[in-house]
Amino acid sequence: MIQDLDFYFPYLVLFYGLVMTVVTHLPRLQEQAERTFNHELLQRFYSHRLLGVCCLFVGGLWSLQRLFV
Repeated sequence: MIQDLDFYFPYLVLFYGLVMTVVTHLPRLQEQAERTFNHELLQRFYSHRLLGVCCLFVGGLWSLQRLFV
């Protein structure tokens, strides 16, 4: 069980980073979010922008390392 989690966790980090980076950097999605969500929720969501980029970078390197080892 723990070995399965250890295998899939880097890909989970990569997926989170990919989704957060795409969603927070596409202008069309930003416009729709500004129309749909209230200001506080939107600010909380966009505060995770840096975390998404970091997870994308770290998860990508970690996943590549898992593939080649």
